[in-house]
Amino acid sequence: WVVAVLILIALGAAFAGGLVFKGKSGWCGSICPLVPVQRVYGQTPFVAVANAHCQPCVGCTQTCFDLDPHTAYLEDVHDDDQRYAGFRRLFVGVFPGFIVAFYTMPSAPAGSTVAMYAYFLQCMLVSAGAFLVLSSLTNLPPGKLTALFGAVAFNLYYWYNTTNVAAQMHTSFGWTVPASSVWLVRAVVLLLSLVWLRRTYHKEPRFLAERSVAATQAVRPRRAAPLLQLQPE
Repeated sequence: WVVAVLILIALGAAFAGGLVFKGKSGWCGSICPLVPVQRVYGQTPFVAVANAHCQPCVGCTQTCFDLDPHTAYLEDVHDDDQRYAGFRRLFVGVFPGFIVAFYTMPSAPAGSTVAMYAYFLQCMLVSAGAFLVLSSLTNLPPGKLTALFGAVAFNLYYWYNTTNVAAQMHTSFGWTVPASSVWLVRAVVLLLSLVWLRRTYHKEPRFLAERSVAATQAVRPRRAAPLLQLQPE
């Protein structure tokens, strides 16, 4: 019943937000719990599909993914507002720890909610600590570091889920999934994440260069137009 009520509240909030606020700012572009994850992995799509929802654009959110998914996340982590950029980086920093905590939660007696959340917090703090250490000791820019932790979280998720799915197949249907199939799926996931990581890494230097040029042009003083345009004889 609690889960059902939670889902109904989420659906109602999304519907009400769409009525009150313009565009996607009422839910999809703001408080939807899937947004942070989608922004991490949607920053380098293998296939880009044209947006068919907001015609014309109403400017409802900051760095909208529907306008340019290839640069929106880089705009996030390089935002001049350090609090805004910091929240984006922190989410990716704790994400691997959250996944590890979810799948390795030790068995506990009923009513130990505090212990459960403490275990989540512990794993997430370790993950955030690793993120901060790498940020401090390496020259990885924010875009590359967040992509690296996103790829780690992606692999951790499928690392645990392959064994879970194999066990569920055996329990529900009596099918025995060979260990080689589990490792094959993990290898494919790793390969895809490496390809995604390589494509993502190539974007940031070009993004920073273009941003630097745009900033230079924005502050460059305009020259007065000449009073007389000389024409060649």
